[in-house]
Amino acid sequence: MTLAKVRRVGRTVYNSVKDGLHTVDAIIHKAAMVYTLTHPLIRQAYDTRPMDEHLMDGYAKYQAARQLGAKIHAIVK
Repeated sequence: MTLAKVRRVGRTVYNSVKDGLHTVDAIIHKAAMVYTLTHPLIRQAYDTRPMDEHLMDGYAKYQAARQLGAKIHAIVK
């Protein structure tokens, strides 16, 4: 493979992954919005503290991954 072909394929893969991650980001934000709306109802029936702690931990990891992705994007572009 020539260098130009490797770059073209790499750019295509990068753009596909970037578009997929934008979709995942939108899903996470919509799920968070739904949980925010339904949380008061769920809290009336169940103790949501353990679930809330796990969700916040997951969200912190998600934010760290987003920051890393932004750094990688700045390097690639």
